Amino acid sequence: MSKEFRPAAIKQTISFAEFNRIDIRVGTINLVEDVAGSDKLLKLTVDFGDHCRSILAGMKQERANPREIEGRQALFVVNLEPKYPASRSSADLQATKRADAYMNRQYLDPVFLARYPEEMSEIFGEAWPEWSDDDMQLIAEPIDFLGVNYYTRKVERFHPEILESFPRES
Repeated sequence: MSKEFRPAAIKQTISFAEFNRIDIRVGTINLVEDVAGSDKLLKLTVDFGDHCRSILAGMKQERANPREIEGRQALFVVNLEPKYPASRSSADLQATKRADAYMNRQYLDPVFLARYPEEMSEIFGEAWPEWSDDDMQLIAEPIDFLGVNYYTRKVERFHPEILESFPRES
């Protein structure tokens, strides 16, 4: 097992209308397989009822026995949200870049660019894990399709207290 689990802070509530726009899929995890040569990745075979998908998840070290989730159902969501700066100030532009990395590019960049956004280590400091080149090549295997629905957008302004609230190891 890796470091002690620390739950994230409770987020602000959203309206039912906002929640209703999120495409949440329930899938049954049929198979959990080790990804050879990786100390983080597992390959999940997930049945969504009308189709199955193979999903790479960086959760190998989260459980003593990762296969214990076989047969269990889980929710799968990727919410993408365009980010726009509140002003042309350097602070707002940098805040927007970090917000985009956190909310969008941490999901897309590994798949399409075989790397995570560099802002992730800026946001999380030493708590952000290192990913091997082999792991990144596995994550970046070609995909058949990516469907994206944008239901919201967000204007970002620099707030130092938000950046300081992320878990960071010293």
